[in-house]
Amino acid sequence: TGTYTVKTSLSLGKLLLVKVEKDPFLYLPEDEWYFSKVVVTTPEGEAILFPCYRWISRGELVELRGGRAMKDFEEDHPLLTDHRKKELIHKKSLYQWRIMAEGLPHINHFEHASELPTEIRFSKSKSTEADNTKLITGIELKLKGLLGSNEKWECIEDMKKIFWCKKTTMSEYVSEHWKEDDFYGSQFLNGVNPNVIKRCSELPPNFPVTEEMVKPFLTEGSSLQKEMEKGNIFLYNQKRMDGIPPRVKNGEPLHVTAGLCLLYVNPENKFMPIAIQ
Repeated sequence: TGTYTVKTSLSLGKLLLVKVEKDPFLYLPEDEWYFSKVVVTTPEGEAILFPCYRWISRGELVELRGGRAMKDFEEDHPLLTDHRKKELIHKKSLYQWRIMAEGLPHINHFEHASELPTEIRFSKSKSTEADNTKLITGIELKLKGLLGSNEKWECIEDMKKIFWCKKTTMSEYVSEHWKEDDFYGSQFLNGVNPNVIKRCSELPPNFPVTEEMVKPFLTEGSSLQKEMEKGNIFLYNQKRMDGIPPRVKNGEPLHVTAGLCLLYVNPENKFMPIAIQ
């Protein structure tokens, strides 16, 4: 990590952009720089921030705007307006969609990770770490005679025996608590799509949950209606999945339902499943 200071006795006037360029010839092999920021201190003592926080490759020229957020119509100089337009055109040309298969979400058009811009690519240290982990895991499985094995695991303990080198605090916690309701709720909140969980004030007509069904899981003396009014009941509804044709196996379509899950925030502030259909 380095900090570099450049001084000048000349007036800089009103600063609009700061240009930063990585020397195109100095280093072999390539070593990307992670460039943080430029801070300009004026003779009056004002500190103006020009943030970057991205990787810069050999020969790359980066123009940095001041750190104060500006809306398009607030720009007061043609140079800044032009810079905004050029940046938008550049980003649109850089990131394109490609169709992988009909009916599937589109993917980016890059064919290989090496084509990705440096700023969104894994660093060399991260890539090396991933490769080393893959190599060590492969060697471990080979030494245990498990590489390519089709033998089924019967329980969590079998998995612990196989991956005894890869224990972490989190993996140990998950192996002990994965069947518990509050951990199930935690997984919902920390999963890939927590935004499908909505506060529930009225049950859908296709979800015939009754007071008697959920009463044992609610606060003593309370009811489902009361908890709904308090805002403590939430619904996970997969109705948007309904009608999507499932995968075919052995000539027959698999049976998949658009599931529903009712969740309750209890007095201990735990997110608990209380009914699943």
